[in-house]
Amino acid sequence: MKIALLFLFIFAGCGGGSSNSSGPSNSNPSSSLTTGTKRVQTVPEVLDLFAEMNEYIIVYLKGTAIDNVIIEYTDSDSGPLESPARGYCDKSGFTPKITLYRPDWIGPYAAGSTMKKAAFYHLMGHCVFNKAHNDELQYGTDGKVSAAKSFMHSNFGYHLFPPSYGGGASTLSPEKMVDLQREFFNYYGPR
Repeated sequence: MKIALLFLFIFAGCGGGSSNSSGPSNSNPSSSLTTGTKRVQTVPEVLDLFAEMNEYIIVYLKGTAIDNVIIEYTDSDSGPLESPARGYCDKSGFTPKITLYRPDWIGPYAAGSTMKKAAFYHLMGHCVFNKAHNDELQYGTDGKVSAAKSFMHSNFGYHLFPPSYGGGASTLSPEKMVDLQREFFNYYGPR
C-alpha cells in the first residue's frame, strides 16, 4: 500500500509522469546532454521496482525521487544487450534511456522476479546513478565464492543466482537482497 501511495504521489506531483521543469534557460546554445525537459516514462512490468527504488531513496536516503528516465522494450536480441541484464543504457540525450529485452520480462520464458529486480538495479545503476561495474565477490567460511557483493557485478547473473543461472529460483535470501540494496545506495544505517 505504501508503495502504491508513493507511486501516485510521485507521478501525480510531476504531471502524470513528466515534469515541466527544464534545464537552465539562457540565450547560449546548449547541448542536448545538459538541457531538456525531465520526464519519467516506463513499462508496466517495472512500476513496482521503480516505486520501491524511489521509496528507498526517499525514506532511507532522504533524497528526491528519480525524475528523469525512460524505460522501454526491444524485441531484437541482436543489439548491444548487456548480459545478463539483457538490456542496455543509452545516455546520449538529456533523459537517460534503458532498453529491456521484452522476452526476459514478459511471456513464458521471462526471468523470475528476483532476477528482474537484480537486472533493474544493475541497469538503473549504470543509467541513472552513473555506477560502474563492481566485481567484488563475497566468500564463505570455506573460502569459496558465495555471491557477488553488488548488483553492479559485471556477471551478477552467475554470481547471484548459482546454480540456477538463467532464470530458475534464486539462492538469495530476502536479507541478502536488502544487503545488496544497502550496498547499491551506500547506506548502512538502520533498516
